[in-house]
Amino acid sequence: MSPLKVRVITAHGQWKQNAKDQPHHYTDHRRTVTEFPDKIDILWVVDNSGSMAKHQDAIADEVRGFLNKIQQTGLNFHLGVTTTDMSSRPDLECNPNAPNPARGRLVGPERYLVRTSSNLYGKFSQAIRQGQCGSNAERGLEAMETALTTSDNGDFLRPEAMLVVIFLTDEDDKEIGRAHV
Repeated sequence: MSPLKVRVITAHGQWKQNAKDQPHHYTDHRRTVTEFPDKIDILWVVDNSGSMAKHQDAIADEVRGFLNKIQQTGLNFHLGVTTTDMSSRPDLECNPNAPNPARGRLVGPERYLVRTSSNLYGKFSQAIRQGQCGSNAERGLEAMETALTTSDNGDFLRPEAMLVVIFLTDEDDKEIGRAHV
């Protein structure tokens, strides 16, 4: 198998578009990975605050390409989704039927998806679309930490697997009372 090319893009500040519709404030790091495990756990942390529906829809509409690339690698993967909402109760004014906030629990039609999940594309697309009734205090880092440490998420995280975390948000993290590293 040839080396896997990995592109990591990190952003800071608010993700804004300039006149040419290109993102500002990003750093592009490129490296080639020559040894790669056969297992990968991918956690998506999705911002479900009021400004995110169009971004969730854009990603959900393109999941087939993302999942096809992962399927082509032959990797044994776990694919989980949580939200940035760490509040203690749902916003019933936004949606009278709003579910309880994820608080780091994996959400979607199944706790997490694997390469043999039925209707993989549809279920992942549904999991990404978390709506826009979540807290405006986006706490993605805390949600990630909780998702990776809570027993509520069963065996999603495997010690022998490579971990990849993807944040889908348009805001800086709003951790409360914690030092930022």
